[in-house]
Amino acid sequence: MAFGAGSWGISCALLAVNSVMTIIIAGIAGWAFNRSVEHVLCMTDFQDNVEGAAVASHFLPLALVASVVGMGSILAGIYHLRVWRTDTLAAAVSVALVAWLLSLLAAGVALKEIHVGGPRSSKLKVVETFTVLLPLFEFYYLLSLHAAVLFNGREGQGTPHATDSQTQTPITLPELPDVVVEEGLDHFMGSI
Repeated sequence: MAFGAGSWGISCALLAVNSVMTIIIAGIAGWAFNRSVEHVLCMTDFQDNVEGAAVASHFLPLALVASVVGMGSILAGIYHLRVWRTDTLAAAVSVALVAWLLSLLAAGVALKEIHVGGPRSSKLKVVETFTVLLPLFEFYYLLSLHAAVLFNGREGQGTPHATDSQTQTPITLPELPDVVVEEGLDHFMGSI
């Protein structure tokens, strides 16, 4: 079995991993950011407040933005994996690329926070760890989305959801005659 033929299953698995990691990052980073904002606004003294101003002002907002865009990528990816066509591939890849770049930015800030050190809670360390690992899985997800097109060009033709129910053969779109394509192109070019 070629890698392109199995890329649908690989993409599903990587999308599931990305979903879990993104939800964990969003939940814990949202909690920590909310806690640090309450600490600053209420001027109360938390005994175990280790989410300092430096972490809250730089890392947590980036982690939250990256996780929200990652959730948008997950939604576009779910739709693409459901229909598995080239027109949905463009949307899924573009949103996944933006999510990957934002998660790389958040991972860089997380690595800087780890390098600087200082007291941090275990929850914040979990967010930093997941934020550092997430770009790797998002990159593999981007590669798996392109695998069907790159390795055997069967995107949108022989998919698990586009088969004839009686014969179990892939449904393919009929080819348009060259005359129709040329007439349409001439009509389009003449209107410009």
